[in-house]
Amino acid sequence: MVEGNNEKDQGCTLSQLQQIGKSLNFEYFLNLDGGGSSQFRLFNDDEWIQNSVPEEDKNRKLGHVLVIFDKILKNK
Repeated sequence: MVEGNNEKDQGCTLSQLQQIGKSLNFEYFLNLDGGGSSQFRLFNDDEWIQNSVPEEDKNRKLGHVLVIFDKILKNK
């Protein structure tokens, strides 16, 4: 996720995003719609890492969610 929530930091262009993906050695990546509903959360080493969400968007209902797991979840 590329932040761009203020006048100083406007995010990036598609070409810049492509360069970021290449520099991180991504084989595949997506460009999805941004805006106040764009939220990123990562659970790593027993803590949450997340982007800065404006106060007015913190309780916003999200219509679509993309969830990626790095391990297979199994029912016990």
